[in-house]
Amino acid sequence: MSTTEVKSNLAKLLATENLTVEHTNVPTASFNVDTRVLYLPIWDNITNDIYDLLVGHEVGHAIYTPRDYVTEQDFPRSFLNVVEDARIERLMKQKYLGLAKSFYRGYTELNDRDFFEIVDEDVSKMALIDRINLHFKIGIHNVSTIIPFTEEENQFVEMTSQTETFDDVIEVCKKIAEYLRSKKKPQEKLADVEVKQNDEHTPQSGDFVQSDNTPQSQQDFDSDADFDWDDDEEFGDEDFDDEEYGDELEESSTDRAWSDNQRKLIDQNSKERLYLVPPQVDWSKHIVPVSEFSTDMDQVYVDQCKENEYMDKVYEGWRNEYLKFKQESNKAVSYLIKEFEMKKRADEYSRSSVAKTGVIDTNKLFSYRWSEDIFKKTNVIPTGKSHGLIMYVDWSGSMSNSLEGTIKQLFNLISFCKKVSIPFQVFAFSDQSNPYEHKNAYVNNSGNEISIFSKFRLIEFFNSDIKGKDFEKQIIRIWNLMKMIDYRGYGGDYRKYELGGTPLNDCIFSAIYCYNQFKKKHRVDKVNTVFLTDGESNHLQYNKVVEDEDKTYVSRRSLAYISDMYNVCLKDPKTGFVKTNIIGDSGWNTIGYNVTTSILDYYKWMTGSKVVGFRLADNMNDLRYLMRSVRDNSESENLDYRKKWKSDKCFTVTDMGYDELYVLENGSEFKGEQASIDADHNSSKNKLRNQFRKYMKTKMLNKVVLSKFVDQIA
Repeated sequence: MSTTEVKSNLAKLLATENLTVEHTNVPTASFNVDTRVLYLPIWDNITNDIYDLLVGHEVGHAIYTPRDYVTEQDFPRSFLNVVEDARIERLMKQKYLGLAKSFYRGYTELNDRDFFEIVDEDVSKMALIDRINLHFKIGIHNVSTIIPFTEEENQFVEMTSQTETFDDVIEVCKKIAEYLRSKKKPQEKLADVEVKQNDEHTPQSGDFVQSDNTPQSQQDFDSDADFDWDDDEEFGDEDFDDEEYGDELEESSTDRAWSDNQRKLIDQNSKERLYLVPPQVDWSKHIVPVSEFSTDMDQVYVDQCKENEYMDKVYEGWRNEYLKFKQESNKAVSYLIKEFEMKKRADEYSRSSVAKTGVIDTNKLFSYRWSEDIFKKTNVIPTGKSHGLIMYVDWSGSMSNSLEGTIKQLFNLISFCKKVSIPFQVFAFSDQSNPYEHKNAYVNNSGNEISIFSKFRLIEFFNSDIKGKDFEKQIIRIWNLMKMIDYRGYGGDYRKYELGGTPLNDCIFSAIYCYNQFKKKHRVDKVNTVFLTDGESNHLQYNKVVEDEDKTYVSRRSLAYISDMYNVCLKDPKTGFVKTNIIGDSGWNTIGYNVTTSILDYYKWMTGSKVVGFRLADNMNDLRYLMRSVRDNSESENLDYRKKWKSDKCFTVTDMGYDELYVLENGSEFKGEQASIDADHNSSKNKLRNQFRKYMKTKMLNKVVLSKFVDQIA
């Protein structure tokens, strides 16, 4: 997680509420009290201490500065800024003791940069309000910096240090203004009046003229909601005239320097940030339950047999193919079950310990004079964690070439889970459904919300609740569907489950809902999530509210087309998740991978699940495209991957959001084709050894998904 995201969480913690923090292109921080959104500038090249200081300062305003206050006062606006800053910073340091060091180090560093522009000034001759400002921002944090005050002026420093409420701040400002007026010489006041009569009033920086640079997201703010007042903002609805507080009182020069120099910390070259929220949809409407799928496939069988008298024989042939595969697979699955049990026992042994029971062992009682080891002992084995599995299979058109291999790998996996009593659930994800079911293409219409295609579907193929003969029937249904899609040309409503696009990103969002339902039902300690695909996801779209003359409507925009315009961020206000720059800064080819990586990070944040991916690659060109798209490898790294690919037909990637992503060759071995040992009695030892190795490697590739899963949970 980046520094910006960590500090956003810091702001939430300091505010002790679930507010939303957005870093955006604004000149100064502001807080929307209605939506509870804290807007912070995008600061550049600042240390952690300065960052903590600025965040702590702005959160202090969010907590303690009231929304409604009297905007017209008989003193300059900077007086209020100075005294209110002193109050909210003191309250923040009292509430969070650790912030005191951040304020000390942050203000010390800013002063070293001459942030208040006093390096060439005689501090003792500066205005009272400036010395008060410097005292509370620098003096109290650094004992080596003494800000001078007369005995008469010290009373205002003491008043400022004791303010508790915003009304106290107003009263202190009034008393400071009265004191300064009383100290003015009569001739100075007379000169001020003459100047006022001869010159038309021109708003100064302290008059807080409303800025036109407020971001669109803040246009609906009450002006009173902006708490870090600077020279481009107004405090109320009207500009102040000098007559209201007397032009004999000067604005604070150090407060102006503080506001001006804060702008220099802002990253002027940063892209505008676009914050998108996760889709808020009823995911249950996008799930085809296993009961509905089973009923549909049974009806397909009935309809096809009515239409074609030979379909019974076709189905019988498919069933025989499955039974042959099952017979060949059972031995390997049984072997992996035995391997799993051995690994589990080894893990239990490594975690076991011997403990004394406190009961005397009478067989050792004779040795009590020379040994204290006379008590019975017991072997303590900590209970292992229970596991569950949720798997999502890509049901897209490009999977047609690897569909049979995928289904075989899937059958191996669920057979294993069934035999070792691991609860599981298997979905296929696609965007293919009955085109007459939905009138609208997208189902959610809120602004800046990620859109979900209405035809997106999760088809529940299996779950661990299916028992006995029903389990075998369900496998046959999936096998038959795979054969229909492979051969095509068959009638019936199986086309409802035809291959479609690759809505992987939509699937990951929906997987959060499925995870919560699964965890609630099975109450396992760990849920392992598996995604199997042969390519990247369809591009995501988001909703943008467009105001066009007299109408307002929602337009859908693709993330792929705004990569040069925005720094796109994913945020979840409910949980505090923030991920910046989810598109990335590289080329077009990487956009899909970068977005999927960010959504996987969000999934793991929301669930804590371990996420394993299987990426099928058809050939070396596909592999090169994958590696070029997801990372900037050195030549030596690429060479290592090519070697692993050539020897093992598989390698692992760990920097794409998955805990582990297994890149597999979509070859004959993955598809379940059996290798044979090409040797005879005249073959040399080397040939026999190589042929045997190849044969064993092929047998493991036939069960690669299962074997990797066993490694994860053993």
